[in-house]
Amino acid sequence: LPSEALAQLIADEWAAQGERIDAPNMPATRLCFVALDRMAETREATAAEVVKYASTDLLCFRAPEPAELIAAQSAAWDPLLAWARDELGIALVASTGLLPVDQDAVALTVLHGRARDLDPIRLTALAHATALCGSAVLGFALLEQRVEAEQAFALSTIDEHFQLSQWGEDQEALERLARLKTELVSVGKVLAAL
Repeated sequence: LPSEALAQLIADEWAAQGERIDAPNMPATRLCFVALDRMAETREATAAEVVKYASTDLLCFRAPEPAELIAAQSAAWDPLLAWARDELGIALVASTGLLPVDQDAVALTVLHGRARDLDPIRLTALAHATALCGSAVLGFALLEQRVEAEQAFALSTIDEHFQLSQWGEDQEALERLARLKTELVSVGKVLAAL
């Protein structure tokens, strides 16, 4: 592993194991195994998967109503899209509704190059964060320390939390959100340990 801090993070996960190894409760270990064992042969495909998420990035699909949700999405996501444009050179277009948006091919090519050029652990972390958030912008924001993991989780679940506030808590939805948050926080810890 590239740093003592990351090695300690992995060692702590192993030390927490009981009589049996519980891989689902070892997210940093799993991420590093994928990075070290698979990334050499899947680098291009992984970078392409990040680009695929960017072409349908969560931050680009805005609710048509109600006004409170529209305002929450705009306040949370517009600054990140501006950051991606200014800092990463990736200008993505937001729209209302669920119809596909044709994103700029140049922006997607830039994004592909940025992803492909990462070291194996950072690329694996980016791909995992992107999938967890449904957003390449949020994945890169976490990677570049523009946001922390818990903030990335909150930004990626604005819609879900709005629905929970409107319709009440759903235990299954809350459990799913808790799992996503745990995974994303682990990705953040791996990145911080680098």
